[in-house]
Amino acid sequence: MNTHLYNPDYLRETQKLLENMKQDSYGPLLSRSGKIADIGCGVGADVSNMAKLGAKDCAFVGVDADQGMIDQANLNKGDCSNVQFLVGNADTLPFAEAELSGLRAERLVQHLANPPRVFGEFYRVLKDGSPVVIVETDWNSVSFYNGDLQTVQRLREYLAAHQVKNGNAATNLIHDLETAGFTDLRIRLYPLTTHILEQCMATLRIDYALTMMEQKGHITQEAHRTFLDALQQADSRGCFVCSINLVVVTAMK
Repeated sequence: MNTHLYNPDYLRETQKLLENMKQDSYGPLLSRSGKIADIGCGVGADVSNMAKLGAKDCAFVGVDADQGMIDQANLNKGDCSNVQFLVGNADTLPFAEAELSGLRAERLVQHLANPPRVFGEFYRVLKDGSPVVIVETDWNSVSFYNGDLQTVQRLREYLAAHQVKNGNAATNLIHDLETAGFTDLRIRLYPLTTHILEQCMATLRIDYALTMMEQKGHITQEAHRTFLDALQQADSRGCFVCSINLVVVTAMK
């Protein structure tokens, strides 16, 4: 995972935009008893939130491949006695077969080189009748209403094809879950909009993507500069807007 894009500051900014979606993604898990896991937990905010809202006899475990994220999560958890954080990989989870009563993964699948293997692992560790909740970014849905249309189209294509390993993760969620054996699928779409350029840069890292596009020859230096100028001018006039969709899919084992 690219640490220039995904760091504690990025995660905190994103959290502010996504409260309603997050509450929806917690819902199927909060009434469960047993052990709930959040895979790709980052600094652990969602794990701690669910622990405060969930059943008192439920244990919440956050798993992340990055030791630095887990270290920060442990610092953040405070006195939550029913919270644990573990270093682990999504394709080889540190759980026994049918150990979990629920599982959540937010914006993880887009970073996976082999999603079917990971969905199979999710299925393995869940008990029968347990929910899985997957949240993903639809990079193909990024829209700007300022600047050159051709640059916007190229940016959208770059975000889906190059910025992450699996930029079409949101589009493929239903297929991948059904293929792994999950049933009773439900999908919700959350359009996220910002009218603040700085917030857009902090959460979507469009500035980084444009720089990489220029370096790799997807756009010219002039197109890069002109597009950023157009966004900045729109922002200064109060007419900047950017939107992107998030998808939440719930299924049952």
